[in-house]
Amino acid sequence: MTSLCPAGGALAFRIWLTWSLALLMVVLPAERTPTESALQASSAEVASSGSGYELASRIEFNGGAIVDLAAADAGSLLVLAGMPSGFSIFRLSESGECQKFVSAGYLASLLGEEAKAQDWELHFDPATSMLVLLPRREGRLLVLDASDAPRLKRYRMGLPVHFRPGALAFLPGGGLLLYSGSFLPGASRAQLILFDPGKLSLTPVQLERPLSIILRLHPVDAGRAVALGYFTAEDAIASPMLATVRLEDGKVELWPESGGALLLAGAGPLLGVVRRRRTEVIPADCPGAAYELAVLDAGGRLAAGTRAVPVFIKPRDLVIGADAHFALILVSQPGGFSDLWLVDLRSQRKELVEQQVMLAGMMAGGNGFYLVPAGENAVRFYRLRTEGE
Repeated sequence: MTSLCPAGGALAFRIWLTWSLALLMVVLPAERTPTESALQASSAEVASSGSGYELASRIEFNGGAIVDLAAADAGSLLVLAGMPSGFSIFRLSESGECQKFVSAGYLASLLGEEAKAQDWELHFDPATSMLVLLPRREGRLLVLDASDAPRLKRYRMGLPVHFRPGALAFLPGGGLLLYSGSFLPGASRAQLILFDPGKLSLTPVQLERPLSIILRLHPVDAGRAVALGYFTAEDAIASPMLATVRLEDGKVELWPESGGALLLAGAGPLLGVVRRRRTEVIPADCPGAAYELAVLDAGGRLAAGTRAVPVFIKPRDLVIGADAHFALILVSQPGGFSDLWLVDLRSQRKELVEQQVMLAGMMAGGNGFYLVPAGENAVRFYRLRTEGE
């Protein structure tokens, strides 16, 4: 199915697409080259009843080069797309309907005529319709209230001079939790800032325990977040740990025996963690198992109805669904792209969805996922199957 976005400038578009994809590639070498069985502990773990997903649609996108995506709801995405003349944000549904969401002219008026699409990350909170463009390099973030789209409200933030937001998280009930991703002269390490759009206020969170860096952060409710980071700044060889951070007073509670955690992803009160294996029992047919994927509650316990799943190669990114039934794992490949795996946390089934993927993520609600294959300017929408379907 072809989208309804305007085409325009086919030759210029192809040149732009090639250039844009090249700039977006980040080479993150894996510990070893994965094969189709790299994540599987044994063939017995792969369910014989068929795949856990089905292709809903494949949409050729003609509105520009796809640079980033964010789930808008259970059946549509926001697409940050670039052309040589500027970049826009579209809303694309799995049926192929495509509408302009934020125009190139409006973005240029806020970010400057020289702003390039590849310099920004797109974030969107379906619950509050808060849209954020986060700078990949220099610059301040752009925050918009899109609840009355196409009319948009811009939030202006006077961030501290030395604070450069490296990542963000949407707070339940509204608001942003920002944390720094670089160490500028004069900057506080691992600094957290709360933004309340209702009060238009910025509140620094003064952490009671020194940190060297926060790698990942997920709010489990309006008052607490779980962080993955280095909490012993004095120890140069310390491994990252998990900790609960109370946002009201900055109290930090370290999670015992959480050293060696690699990735953290969240969905509401549930946390997906890739960590070193908790057991020394390794299946004879898979001697190389080193990691496991587990879904935990806010107290660090294995979530009800789930089991830890062995992972046999170091992944670079992780997303979990809202009900902790499914997870997506990206494994780096030579050339800067990734293999995408779907993991069923209840049956422990692991499936290789696609090799050489540029972008992927879960749809809002966790009942489907999407991906953009490397070398294509198209979006694939998938639906997840539950037992009995």
